[in-house]
This record gives sequence, C-alpha cells and structure tokens, in this order.
Amino acid sequence: MPKISEIKNVKFNGRETGYVPPEKLSISPRLKLQTTAAKKIDPITYEVIRHSLWNINEEHGATIQRLSGSPVAMYALDLNPSILTESGEFVYFGPYMQYMSGVTDTQVKWILENRSENPG
Repeated sequence: MPKISEIKNVKFNGRETGYVPPEKLSISPRLKLQTTAAKKIDPITYEVIRHSLWNINEEHGATIQRLSGSPVAMYALDLNPSILTESGEFVYFGPYMQYMSGVTDTQVKWILENRSENPG
C-alpha cells in the first residue's frame, strides 16, 4: 500500500477525498501574511517570549473552562487551545485534551487554501 505522499493523480482537497496539505500552500495574494522575522534573538528575550506564549495559551484554556458553562470543558478538560503561525505551523498547544491537537494545523491550512480569497 503506497503512502499518501506517493499517490499520484489524486487531489487530496478535502472535498472528494481527505485533505492533505501540499508542501506549498496556495493562498490568495489578497491575504497578506507576515514574512519578516529576526535573524537572531538573544537567549533571554527568547525565553521571555517563549514563557509568555505558554502563559497566554494556559490562560486561553482556563478562560474557556470558566466561560463555557460546559461540564465537558470544566471537568473533563475536553478542549485544547492552540497557538499557530499564520501559515498553520504549530507554536504551542495546551496541556488539555491532546487527542485532536495533531490536526489543528491541517484545519488551519485547509482554511488558508480554501477561504483566503474571502476570509469573512
């Protein structure tokens, strides 16, 4: 059985077949993404930013628990906040329900490819 990446002549677009993100996403040029980044960052600044992002993600999960009113979110912790880059790559995902975290990037990439012309 071939790997999905080895199958030719099939478009995995999420409509007729499952969605598999391509190497390079086809995003509408109307959607402007941030492309600049610092070449080098000092270790102290890196750690401050890293821990700040982690705390933001933790607070996101705690806020969902407090505001949802759902026992599933409150007691089963069946939620998982994520921080991704604007191109859909993982930065952090929360320490809650990890089961579906692995497909968060796929969902964002599908939205970028299929809704970037008119993001709403």
